[in-house]
Amino acid sequence: MLQKCRICDKEANSYCTGCFAVAYCGKDHQKEDWKLHKKGCIKAYTVRDDPVAGRVMVAHRDLNEGEIILKERAVLVGPNIDSSSKPLCVSCFKSTSKTFVLCSKCSLPLCSQKCQGNPLHAAECRILSQNKEAIFSSYSKRSVAKRKKIPINVNYQVILVLRGLLLEDKQLESIMSLQSHLEERQQMGKTKIVDDSIIPIINQFRIKNADEEKIHNLCGIFDTNCFELFPTGAGDTISGVFPNAAMMMHSCYKNTRVMFSDDHMMTLIARSKIKKGDNIYHNYARTFNPTNIRRIGLFSGKHFSCECVRCKDPTELNTFMSVFLCPCSGQIIPKDPLDLTPTAVSTCNKCKKSTPSLQLAAKERELLMELENIDRLDVKAHEQFLIKNNKILHESHAFLLKIKKELSVAYGGYPGYNIQTITDDRLELKEKYCEEIISICNFLEPGLSTQKGLSLFELWKARSEINKRNFSKKLLSSEEYSRNIKKNVDILERSLRIMEYEPENSLHGVLVKEIKKLIKQEKSY
Repeated sequence: MLQKCRICDKEANSYCTGCFAVAYCGKDHQKEDWKLHKKGCIKAYTVRDDPVAGRVMVAHRDLNEGEIILKERAVLVGPNIDSSSKPLCVSCFKSTSKTFVLCSKCSLPLCSQKCQGNPLHAAECRILSQNKEAIFSSYSKRSVAKRKKIPINVNYQVILVLRGLLLEDKQLESIMSLQSHLEERQQMGKTKIVDDSIIPIINQFRIKNADEEKIHNLCGIFDTNCFELFPTGAGDTISGVFPNAAMMMHSCYKNTRVMFSDDHMMTLIARSKIKKGDNIYHNYARTFNPTNIRRIGLFSGKHFSCECVRCKDPTELNTFMSVFLCPCSGQIIPKDPLDLTPTAVSTCNKCKKSTPSLQLAAKERELLMELENIDRLDVKAHEQFLIKNNKILHESHAFLLKIKKELSVAYGGYPGYNIQTITDDRLELKEKYCEEIISICNFLEPGLSTQKGLSLFELWKARSEINKRNFSKKLLSSEEYSRNIKKNVDILERSLRIMEYEPENSLHGVLVKEIKKLIKQEKSY
């Protein structure tokens, strides 16, 4: 979002890094203003000790919607450490599934020779060149099997650990100060995965102070504290470590919004007003997941049990995102959504029949697996999931909303489903699904919700096309057609007010430019 210089009112390109409340066109005007500004320069947040959560971030002053809380560049970025990474270039993170080149020094697959000189790859390149086979090899029961040097055989889970071990002392110290939950990881068997798939590879290289305890701690820190990034053109999500941002407490009803630029800079803003002294929350789970799935994921990945205002509410703040339907058409609502013991029950609000909560949780896991096996571009499979499950799940159940969210983009955006050629029925469904997603966001993500901004843009697409079709069918007069265009511009402007905070050099930043262009175009009609 463009700001004006506090001194000359020209377009600003930098902020005061103390408070982020004022902006300047350059260093000269920032220096000029410092004598006056320093009296009121108050940092947006402070860190305090919480008896349960440890170090947490709290508002140091009242924060308005959209106000910057923090800007922080990642200390470390790289492929995920859970062995789930798709083949990608370790320098720019583009996909290497179809085309790649081998680094001439270490043999690691890259998207092009240009990426060989990327500073991000430099330190690990020197290490990997000691043993060009190791990063491709498979390790099982202390035996080593060499594999072909192709992207799919790369042990990507090692890259982030290598980069951590090779950091300068000050940067490494900032990471090592974060929680690793090593004891909990040992109890869950996660340390064995590190012993089997990471340490044997690291041990093939000569790395100073790369002892097993440090490797285990790093893996725990990454597992617990990493943020997920998706740079423009990336072949997969990547992990980033932001030590200051890691101080945010979790809540499934967050009050912040996190944005990332392609150069791995995080911008954290207040999604809604935050009062001085209030905790600053980030949601480390997926908004469009039911309570059990969110809580289990947080416990296994972040090692804490969420008891936020949303998780404790049987109706999830009246969104019913975890509610099953009873054969009598009533809603099966848990007595205590935090209770998953064998005696826990959920009761129909109509016929009063009780169902073991564990039975519903098992059905949820079954549906989640089915959902995750659907190819993103398989529109008909998404539609079939809706048809199959809309009689057992509340219309606002998280799984149905996930499908509707996907279809709201697919209709008019996926191959074979062009906005000009999709059926009238699908176009109307696109509109309906967008409205449903926006309504849920108003409950669960009030304020500057990224998803709301994206769904508003898709809603404009739907209504704009509906307007064109109705006019071509002579169902509208020229005056009505023009009025509808103006109404639809309002939807675009609402989307822009949310999305304009996105960094220019980001995936969503590209969308912001498109929205601005469309607004200008539509207003000129």
